[in-house]
Amino acid sequence: MKKIISVLLCFAMLSSFVTVSYAADGAENVKYVTVSAGNFTFEVEDDSYPYGYILPPTQVEIQDGDTALSVFARALSDADIESSIEYDENGELIGGYVSRIGGLSDLDGGPMSGWMVTVNDWFASCGADAVYVSDGDTVAYRYSCDWGADLGSLWDSKDTNLKALSFESGTLVPEFDPEVYEYELCLDSDAASVAASYEAYNKNYQVRAYKNAVVSDGAVEGESEYEQELSGLVPPANDLSEILGYCKRNTNIPVDNDDKIIIACGLNGWNSMNETDGGSVYTVKIKISEPAATELETKINDIYTYFLDYTDSKYSSSAFLKDVAPQITEVYEEYTKAGEEVGYTYITKLYEMLGEVIENSVTLSIDAVYPKTSIVVVYSNKMPLTGLSARLKTTVIPKDSDSFLYDEAEDINFTSIDISEKTKKYTISRNDMDRLPLLGERLDFCIELMYNGEALSDNIIKHMTVTERPVSGGGGGSGTISSKDEEISNPVTDTDTDNTPVDAVPSESPYVYFSIPEKTTGRIASFTDMDGYEWAENYINELVADGIVDGISDNEFAPGENITREQFVKLIVTAFDIEIPTQVIPNFTDVDSTAWYAPYVYAASYAGIVGGKSFDTFGVGENITRQDMAAILWRVIGSPSSSYAPYYDDIDDISDYAMTAICVFTDEGTLGGYMELEGTYFRPHNPATRAEAAKIICKAR
Repeated sequence: MKKIISVLLCFAMLSSFVTVSYAADGAENVKYVTVSAGNFTFEVEDDSYPYGYILPPTQVEIQDGDTALSVFARALSDADIESSIEYDENGELIGGYVSRIGGLSDLDGGPMSGWMVTVNDWFASCGADAVYVSDGDTVAYRYSCDWGADLGSLWDSKDTNLKALSFESGTLVPEFDPEVYEYELCLDSDAASVAASYEAYNKNYQVRAYKNAVVSDGAVEGESEYEQELSGLVPPANDLSEILGYCKRNTNIPVDNDDKIIIACGLNGWNSMNETDGGSVYTVKIKISEPAATELETKINDIYTYFLDYTDSKYSSSAFLKDVAPQITEVYEEYTKAGEEVGYTYITKLYEMLGEVIENSVTLSIDAVYPKTSIVVVYSNKMPLTGLSARLKTTVIPKDSDSFLYDEAEDINFTSIDISEKTKKYTISRNDMDRLPLLGERLDFCIELMYNGEALSDNIIKHMTVTERPVSGGGGGSGTISSKDEEISNPVTDTDTDNTPVDAVPSESPYVYFSIPEKTTGRIASFTDMDGYEWAENYINELVADGIVDGISDNEFAPGENITREQFVKLIVTAFDIEIPTQVIPNFTDVDSTAWYAPYVYAASYAGIVGGKSFDTFGVGENITRQDMAAILWRVIGSPSSSYAPYYDDIDDISDYAMTAICVFTDEGTLGGYMELEGTYFRPHNPATRAEAAKIICKAR
C-alpha cells in the first residue's frame, strides 16, 4: 500500500487563496513559497485525528536548490509539527514520501488513504523531492481517502477543462462556464493589475497562465525549451514572466486595456501522468472602463447632445455657424488652454463637432482660365485655424461620361492663412489638358479635413456643373459650389491662350468604347467539387441561375480558389445591375481597355464603388482581400451605418475604411470570422475565396 501511496504523493498543486507579493519591503531579492498541510476528507466523531489545517498557509523563504519537500520540511520544523520526514547524519532529507503529518498517517482513513502533495495545483509526474520551487509557488499537502480522486487526481479522465476561474477584481463576462473559452474582464478605470485564481477539473493536468501569449496547435509559442523549468523538474534559471509572459496563480499581473490573459490546461508536451487530447485554452480580454468625466468632458458631452439635436433638425449652414459653432469652438479653446487630458471618447466627440463646424465654414468657387484653374476657398472667421489642414482633390468629368478627364490633388495648409483673411486662392496647373471644362461637364471637389493630424469627418464632396457657355470669350468666370449639385449662374469660360473661344469638343476623341455581353440565365449548376463547401452551395447555384457567376468548367466551380479584384468587381456590377458606360477615357494604367474585365472595372470606378490601389492603378490580377470585398459591397448597398461592435481578436488589424462594412455584415450574419483555439479572427487581409464572394453577394442582394 505504501508503494501505491508513494506514487500518488508525488503530485503538485497551488491551493493558497492569498495574493502573493514577490518581495517584502526593503528586501527585493527575497523569494517565498507558500506551503500548507491539511485534512479535509477524513473526519471522525471523537476527534482522534486532526481535521482542517494542520499547517496553515505559511510563507517560507526560498534557498538555492529548494524542492517542494525541502521547503515543506522547514515549515513543519519551524512550526514544531511532528511528521515522518527523516534526515541523514549530514542533515539531508531521506526519501521523498511523507506518510505522517501531525499524528495522521496513511491507512488511518482507510485502505486507499494517505498524504498527497500538489505544487501549483498540479499532481506532478515525480516525487516532491524532485520538483524544484520558485518565487510565488504554492506547495500543499492534503490527506486523501481515495488515492487522490477526492482531491481531483483522476486517473481515468482526459478532461482538461477548468473547474473554476475567478479574478480578484473586475467582472468576468460572461460568468465562468467550463465549456466557454472566450471572456472579457471588465475593470475599473484605475485598475493596474489583476490576480487570477483557477483550478483544473483533473489536477493530473497542469494549469498555466500567460499574458498576451500566442497559442497554436495545442502549444504556447516559445515555451518548449523552458518546459523543464515550467514543470519544476530543473532549478529555475530564467524570468519566464519576461520571456513568455508566464504568470503564477494568485499573483498580480500588470495589465492594460485589450491585454489578453491566457489560461491553458493540459496542453501538448506538458508533463502529466495522463494522456492529453490537445488541452483547453481560455482567453480573457481586459477591458478597462473610461475614467469618470471631468468638468470639461461633461461640458463637451452636453454640447454634443445639443449638437445632435440641432443637426437632426436640418438647420441651414448659416444658422448652424451662428448658433452651434461658437459653443463648439469655445469649448475647444478651453480644452487646448487648460491642457487637460481628455478621454478618447470625448476627444472623438469634439473632433466630430469641430469637423461639422469646418465643413459648414468652407465653401469653394472655381476660376477657370486657360491654362490654369484657381480653386478659391472661402471660410468663416468662426472657424478655429490652428492645426487645421486639408487635402483638396479636383476631378473633371466630361459630359455624357463617367470617366476622369482630369484628376489632381492639392494640399491646403490653413495654418499659413492670416486669421483676418477669409479667402484663399489655390492655383492648379491644367497644362496636361487639351481643353478646359466644357458645357455640361461636372467638376467634383473632395476635401479631406484634418485637425492636428486627426481626420475630423468623412470627406466633403461638392459638385458644380457648367450649364451655360458664353458666345464669346470674356476672360473667365466663377461660380459657387455647394454641397448639392447646383447650376452656376456665371459659368466657366473656355478660351485659348489668346483668349479666343475654343470648340466644345476635342477634335481627337480620347474615348474607349465597350460592348457588353448579355447575361446567360436559367442555367442549372452541377458542380462536383463542393465537398467541404456545402455551406456555399445554395448561394453559388442561385448566382449561376441568374447568370452572374460560372464555374471554371462545366462541373467544377473551384470554391476554395482566391478571387481577384477584377473578378469580384465583375460579379458586383452584374449582380446589382450597375450601369456600364459605353465610352470612357481610361484612367488606370494597368487596365487593358480590350480585356473582358475593363467595362466592369470602369463601371464600378465611376459609380464610386471601388477605387484603385493607387492614383492610376487598379490592381489587376491581385487577390481581393476579405476587408476590401466587404467595403466594396457595403458601398453598393448604400454605405449603411452600424452600432454593432463585432468581437474579433484581430479587430485592430481591420483598416478604418472597412470597419463599418465589416460591422454591418457581421451583424447581419452575411460575413463571419474564423473560430480558432486561441480566439475568433476576421483575417481582414486574407484573400477572399470564390465561395465567400458568392455567399456575401447573394445574401446582400
